[in-house]
Amino acid sequence: MGDPDFDRDQFKCCLQPTDDHEGGSFVTPCACRDPVHQRCLLQWIRDQQRSECEICREPWRGLLQVPIASLVSALEQAQQAQQVPAGTAPQLAGLLHALLENVGAGMLQRGTLLERQLLRTMNELTDYERAARQAASETITQLRLELGLAQREAAGTRAALRAAQEVVDSVPNAAAVLAAYQRAEQAEAEWSAAVDLRDRYKTQADVAWREKSEAQTERNRQRYRADRLELQVISLQEDLRRARGRLEQAGPAQLAQQGEDNEEHEEQQGEEGRLQRSQLRASNRQLREQVRQLQARLGSQWEGRQGRAAGLAPEPERQQRQQRQWQAEAQQGAEQRRLQQEVRRLQACIAELEPEAALMQQIRQHAQHAQQRVQQQVQQQVQQQDSGRRLKTREDYMRPRQHGNGGRINGSGGSDSSCSSQLASKERSPLAVAVIGAVGLAACLLVGGLALGRARRRQERRHELSRAA
Repeated sequence: MGDPDFDRDQFKCCLQPTDDHEGGSFVTPCACRDPVHQRCLLQWIRDQQRSECEICREPWRGLLQVPIASLVSALEQAQQAQQVPAGTAPQLAGLLHALLENVGAGMLQRGTLLERQLLRTMNELTDYERAARQAASETITQLRLELGLAQREAAGTRAALRAAQEVVDSVPNAAAVLAAYQRAEQAEAEWSAAVDLRDRYKTQADVAWREKSEAQTERNRQRYRADRLELQVISLQEDLRRARGRLEQAGPAQLAQQGEDNEEHEEQQGEEGRLQRSQLRASNRQLREQVRQLQARLGSQWEGRQGRAAGLAPEPERQQRQQRQWQAEAQQGAEQRRLQQEVRRLQACIAELEPEAALMQQIRQHAQHAQQRVQQQVQQQVQQQDSGRRLKTREDYMRPRQHGNGGRINGSGGSDSSCSSQLASKERSPLAVAVIGAVGLAACLLVGGLALGRARRRQERRHELSRAA
């Protein structure tokens, strides 16, 4: 907000970080983000006579909209009149005072609204916390219920296992069944160990491949360094060739002329010339020595390069390092091939053990079905025994009443004996069925154990053949 002739820095004086300014609290009457004080805003509107913001071009809104509009209209009417009578000044002052009071009342109402909103928000937070606590308590109750059900299920499973163990113990061939179970568990443990070993070998193969890639990277880095050294040698050879060309261009005549000139200059300069000449000779000798050393170094490097190009033997240290590197690569290759062979062997073992695991799973399923049938038959037997006991007690109760009629007693004696024989046969039939089911379960387990033994012997023969190969 502002007019081009208005100093914006002076208007920014109301933008303080706190509300202890004399302008009162902050307000934002337009779309601009910068807040202003109430008193500064009213003073600005009264001085500039604006009904809208000059930055966002939006009219004033909010609680200050009505006071601002009335103040702007009053100022416009005063400008249109151009001559204000002397008696209207107190009226305008009263109007301004009323407007300021309305503004204060509006801001007070706004503070009340903010307090109500804050109170409403606190009530909502309290309700949400109460609901969250209730949901947490319900969740805890549900978890406790599920834990109790799980404990009951575990207790039932243990009881069923004990009953199955008792049934298995009652079978004559229980030792063979237990041995078959133990062999099956051992085969399953071997299968899991083979899977773990395969995973470990896969990890070792990955590590070997990573080490091989790192060695290849190091070899590439060394080749890059060798290429850089060769480029440096070539540049030094070019510099030496240029120096030789310059020396050949100078020639002996120029050197002699330079010596004569030096002698004349020495005669002219005297002792100082002699000293300079001696220094020049010393510098020339040093330069020749450096050129000779550079030639020797370049010659040795060139010979070494030609020797490498012709396939000659390198230096002993480099040769030993290269041999060690080749040996390490050969060992890594052999180790990797061995790991691959071991992984293939483990995969073959796992493929062989998978049918045995499937057979073991089928045996377990048959055992569970047989156990369920045995439990059902035992329950039926118990129910029939209870019904037989109730029938016997009823006959004992009715027998004294029928003692007076002999013919009826004699006539019904055969029927009682036949009923008792039928009841005994009914009572014996579930037990026989249970024994038959247990024998069938033992037969299934024995067949599974024999199949596992054959598979294990076949696997051992294959291992022996692979070791011999």
